[in-house]
Amino acid sequence: MRKMILLFLIVAGTIQQANAQSEDSTDTYRDKVDELLILGGSEQVFKTAVGNILKMYKDKNSDNQELVLFLDKLEERMLKESLNELTDMLVPVYKKNFTAEDLDQLIAFYKTDIGKKLVEKTPAIMEESMQIGQLWGRKVAEEVQAELEKN
Repeated sequence: MRKMILLFLIVAGTIQQANAQSEDSTDTYRDKVDELLILGGSEQVFKTAVGNILKMYKDKNSDNQELVLFLDKLEERMLKESLNELTDMLVPVYKKNFTAEDLDQLIAFYKTDIGKKLVEKTPAIMEESMQIGQLWGRKVAEEVQAELEKN
């Protein structure tokens, strides 16, 4: 009987330790995703999106100071809570695509001068790329339409 109890305690202790290590590993991975989102500029994009959504409501209700103050407090709370929630939601996506070591390498990259430059320049590159993509898309559509009219 003593051997059974001892065996049970050893197994239970091993399972508890494995669970604790798994939680630490998950927390560490989440911290890495969080750091990557910050360094890569994604967190700022998310903050800007939240701010723009609430600004729209503030602008529509600028004559209602009480509502504007409420929206200011809501924005502050949302920036804290919803960004954490979003990061939690993104962790499984990152886990499917990147190992912890991959995240370490990406984080290291974003800490370099060229990584910082990429973050700085990406919004302007994206804006110009979208405009060029729209022009190209129209051109392709016109060519397709012209070919269809020939046949």
